[in-house]
Amino acid sequence: MKKEYKILVVCSANKGRSASYHAHMKHFLKEKKIDHIKIDSAGINFPVIEELYKIKDLGADPIVKDIMNKQGIYEINEHKVKAINQKFPLFLIPKNIKHFMTINIADVSVKAYHLQLPEKFLQSNQLSSFKLKNLNLIDITDLTSLKPLQKGIRPGVVEIAQQFSLNTNLNPSINCQLNQQLAYIFS
Repeated sequence: MKKEYKILVVCSANKGRSASYHAHMKHFLKEKKIDHIKIDSAGINFPVIEELYKIKDLGADPIVKDIMNKQGIYEINEHKVKAINQKFPLFLIPKNIKHFMTINIADVSVKAYHLQLPEKFLQSNQLSSFKLKNLNLIDITDLTSLKPLQKGIRPGVVEIAQQFSLNTNLNPSINCQLNQQLAYIFS
């Protein structure tokens, strides 16, 4: 018997990015007759999702639906907006949090936010990831001294730490070192 896996894809409102990935994966898994992997999606922007429920706009974004239907991925038509588990400690996220920078990593544009967690959430036994093991906290000054793309550091993390340590309110948009390496490889 194969080990069962569960995948949760998350974005802001669960109308576009996570909905489309969810539908793509659902289509692929059905096509390949893979039944030991379960996929779902959800959003984290509770005020937006609450408003979508009020106005009964619970399907995927119409443009996303149109594109995916043209590709034969009709699973998107079944999509219904959901919010991530309400047990998430929402009090940790300020109401109108603003990003301090944008970083382009390969073909994804990532907004970086400064979120200060209370000490009780920073115990190493409370850090977890489904992909990573032996997580630990690194002081930002130690992180800024590392080289981008150093082994064990995700693309963009060092650049985000370096930009944050500058403590400017410029809200820049920068490219990750990975983009420069990809440009070199494909040129």
